[in-house]
Amino acid sequence: MKRIISILLAAALIAGTFVFTANAYDEPEGIIYEETEDALTAPAADTENAADTEDAAAVANIYLCSNASGLPSLGHVWVYFENLTNHDITVGIYTCHKREGVSVGAFGVTRSDGAGVYYNIESYCGNKFPEKLKKYVTKKTTVSQEELDDISNFIKNHNFWDPVIFNCIFFAATCWNKAGGQFNFPFKVLPIFERWGLNAMGPDETPVQMFDPGRERVYKQRGSGDDATLEIVSDGSVDTVPG
Repeated sequence: MKRIISILLAAALIAGTFVFTANAYDEPEGIIYEETEDALTAPAADTENAADTEDAAAVANIYLCSNASGLPSLGHVWVYFENLTNHDITVGIYTCHKREGVSVGAFGVTRSDGAGVYYNIESYCGNKFPEKLKKYVTKKTTVSQEELDDISNFIKNHNFWDPVIFNCIFFAATCWNKAGGQFNFPFKVLPIFERWGLNAMGPDETPVQMFDPGRERVYKQRGSGDDATLEIVSDGSVDTVPG
């Protein structure tokens, strides 16, 4: 009997403590907690500002891109960057504004301004001749600022091309690998081999829609490293879609 009474008293004590604790946090009459209400109803953080916070590591999307429009072209492979921040970013030696993108590729004899690195050839021509991108595929990953700096350094110092080793495939695959995504073997002689490799990686369900930079922002890189400059390309370099 004493044990039963003790148990009942303990239960009553616990219940009383719970009631006291709950009442201790009741909102006093006449006080309106507007700050609490605002905190509950405040909208989520603006996604446009997310990339400016310390916790937002990704500054850009990078896409490994392939186009194969058929003979006589042998195809083409390049990379495309999307700026995810609210400020300018540098890709190679090109300034990419917020909410814009830039394509970067290496060319040899198919462009009129010589072999080496070009900016926005693919973006501009792809928007000018969209019917030529029927077999266009992409694969996306993200890059941090550190990775983007590494990629830009490679682009600045790789202003050359050859048809066997240092071709468009090597250039694009090396940029992609520096982004830290799924490894892509860069030494492939023909773009069709890279196309097979990209398909094996599992391409994006819908290829990225590249930003149209306009004719005056299609450039050939002249020089390398810190001495590199941009030169607007001639009309002969934008008369066909690569690939």
